[in-house]
Amino acid sequence: MKHILLIIVCLLVSFQASAGTIKGRATDALTGQPVIGATLLIENTKLHGVSGLDGSYTIKNVPAGTHKLRISYVSYRTITRDVVVESIEHVLTLDLTLETENDRQITEVTVRAKRDGSSDRTARDLERNALQVTNIVSGRSIELSPDLTVANVIQRVSGISIERNSNGDGQYAILRGMDKRYNYTLVNGVKIPSPDNRYRYVPLDIFPSELLDRLEVYKTLTPSMEGDAVGGAINMVMRDAPDRLTVLANLSTGFSELFFNRPFVSFNTKNIAFQSPYEQFGNQYSAKPADFNKASSTYSRHNPPPNLLGSFAIGNRFLNQRLGIMLAGSFQNTFRGSNSLFFNGDVVDTLRGISVLDIEGVE
Repeated sequence: MKHILLIIVCLLVSFQASAGTIKGRATDALTGQPVIGATLLIENTKLHGVSGLDGSYTIKNVPAGTHKLRISYVSYRTITRDVVVESIEHVLTLDLTLETENDRQITEVTVRAKRDGSSDRTARDLERNALQVTNIVSGRSIELSPDLTVANVIQRVSGISIERNSNGDGQYAILRGMDKRYNYTLVNGVKIPSPDNRYRYVPLDIFPSELLDRLEVYKTLTPSMEGDAVGGAINMVMRDAPDRLTVLANLSTGFSELFFNRPFVSFNTKNIAFQSPYEQFGNQYSAKPADFNKASSTYSRHNPPPNLLGSFAIGNRFLNQRLGIMLAGSFQNTFRGSNSLFFNGDVVDTLRGISVLDIEGVE
């Protein structure tokens, strides 16, 4: 066993003795300055080296024999040298001069980066560095929420209340308890006019949430803001058109527990005639009973269908990334109800429990 170990040690020593080292410096042929970061590779092997701050390099454990050493660096011509490494711990010193390629010389290097404006980290950084009291809802949070419009998103901000429309959906934002006429709305920092010719405040339910990169709410005034922002301002930062085709979709459904055992009474509205016989046939026409549809008096009980909420957005760039398009839309079909302590819809059932004497006594 000892003889076998001795033989292995001798083989290892002889193998190391047969390996050589190549070292030297890489410099510019015109200026003589050291070339930093040049790559030196011995072909058909994994042995390589990189020139340091002074242009020096070292490649160790090179097997004995003749090899091809290839030197390359950006904006310099790639050269190949034949090197011979002797078998007895040979150290080969080889200084290399690199010539620039005039036809491929780099005159300028531009590094571009883009910050993810929809991330939670960006939102928190903007809140921390803001000059006024600011709350921001990031685009990532909007994607995770079921909100379809900006009005639904803004109700998640602290200190904000929502004025709802007749359908129960959020429409106007009330900041710091002040009426909606004391706030104004911005799109990417630019004030937008109201679509209503009577009021200057903007309804927020006309903007799909899929278009938002983030939602910024300013609760205090600064000298750069307009004077009508007494209550605050809402800035909708829109998404940029993506660099490649992007499709975003959100679909949700549900059913109100209130309607499980409570059908509603309705009639078919498709069979209603919206014009009278006079409007249809003129004033000389004699109306008949058949001209009047009975659909509005034919009632039936139905359960409401499940609620359906959906949004869709698609974007891409065209004309060599010069033209960007982003389209978004939303769909909402919900059924709402409530329980009342003062009004009971079962009028017919209540009358059935009253006797004729009770009705006569009501006179």
